[in-house]
Amino acid sequence: LVEEAGDLLVHLQRPPLVLVAGGVGRVLDLAVGDEDHAHAAAGAEAYAGQTGGSLVQVANPAAAVEDADVIYTDGWVSMGQESEETIRKSVFPPYQVNDQLLKGARPNAMVMHCLPATRGLELSAEVMDGPQSAVWDQAENRLHAQKAVLVNLMGGG
Repeated sequence: LVEEAGDLLVHLQRPPLVLVAGGVGRVLDLAVGDEDHAHAAAGAEAYAGQTGGSLVQVANPAAAVEDADVIYTDGWVSMGQESEETIRKSVFPPYQVNDQLLKGARPNAMVMHCLPATRGLELSAEVMDGPQSAVWDQAENRLHAQKAVLVNLMGGG
């Protein structure tokens, strides 16, 4: 995740990534689309300040991706939020990572998603399958890490 210089965008991502990015002295632009993430960002902002990083919360996704090295998005509706699906799908479309939004990032910006993703919702199909996508590599890396955990738990490590 750490590029030579530049910003890291986290779009609706879980708090641990927000803490890690701020904790390694990165500039983190966070496009906050709901109340839960705004609360998580407040704590991460204080933590980032202690490590030389910073966290900037913005409502405009285009402003958040400006000169970004990495754009990280997450699903709009997670397990346990099914009752909010209709409202979330009506509120989050401006946060979709698509070709137009990606144009505002650095030319070699990487796009990530922790999966599962709803193709055409939080990520356009063109971006998800495009040359700047690291979605499938990210999933493969996570698979190897999970296999290592299993080997260790079964006493083989």
